[in-house]
Amino acid sequence: MTDPLPVREGPEPDDVAIDASVAHANPEFVLEVKDFCVDYGVGAQMVRAVNEVSFDLRRSSVLGVAGESGSGKSTLVYAMTRLLRAPGVISGGSATLNITGDDGTDVTPVDLVRANEKQLRKVRWSHVSIVIQSALSALNPVLRIGREFDEVLKTHRPEMKKVERRERAVALLGMVGLDADRLDRYPHELSGGQRQRIMIALALALDPELVIMDEPTTALDVVTQREIINQLYELRTRFGFAMIFITHDLSLLVELADEIAVMYAGQIVERAKSGVHCVGLSILSGSHLAMTRDVLRLMREAKLDHIPVIVGGIIPPEDAESLRAEGVAAVSTPKDFAINKIMG
Repeated sequence: MTDPLPVREGPEPDDVAIDASVAHANPEFVLEVKDFCVDYGVGAQMVRAVNEVSFDLRRSSVLGVAGESGSGKSTLVYAMTRLLRAPGVISGGSATLNITGDDGTDVTPVDLVRANEKQLRKVRWSHVSIVIQSALSALNPVLRIGREFDEVLKTHRPEMKKVERRERAVALLGMVGLDADRLDRYPHELSGGQRQRIMIALALALDPELVIMDEPTTALDVVTQREIINQLYELRTRFGFAMIFITHDLSLLVELADEIAVMYAGQIVERAKSGVHCVGLSILSGSHLAMTRDVLRLMREAKLDHIPVIVGGIIPPEDAESLRAEGVAAVSTPKDFAINKIMG
């Protein structure tokens, strides 16, 4: 485990990282982030990578975070979970994880920003887990896959016997569509899609309340991407964990996310609820975001025949009017995910 991300206020020495700023944890939300800031470096060389980001994540819901490279998506989640190494520094704000007790009723707020390494160790994997971009980099190249599962379970569930750990590993692989014989393989002996499924299985090993997916399908072909997205949807429905899904590709969030947030220059600049009618219309309409207007302007100048859009159904008339004001017409059905441009 990496060293915790430096925090300018300094970590607390208490055994229990209860957030004193929250009198009573809100059981409705699994994660509450307020005015969260992350800097790289200090002094004159300091660069602010995440600037006063705030959001709440409801239990069993999926927040899709999209944005261009360098917008602060990965920095945000790695800083929240304290996995971002120096020179990253949390310079402000809070991130509170509301964890449930063994009986599933009592909710305790945990201050992720001020927690020390011992406190974080109790929370990671058990209550919040993460799937990073490169599974090949995350998996130990000299350990068989079965050993990876065994170490996680042995560390966090010491009461489990070796046979029970093996049975749990086999069950986890089955959840992501892999046979038990993969436990005897090394990472380099598996395909990219198989490695990513194993990372997802490891993330679910301890039944966490929140799973963070940092571009888990980036290096995969489109068929494998679709298979993993469908699998994540089924697993989320089955186990009820909340999820933060980070990606460059908005289209991947159509069937998965309940809400989409767009990051730009370290801030969440737009946020839209997903639904059966249309997803992310405010993102495309550009009603208040200059970046979106610039994209639409460039598309017009390039004389593109169509503008790809995230759509899950027919767009309501009132939303179509908003798009027409930007010079595009919304004519999309479940079989035709595109917005056709009106050319004068």
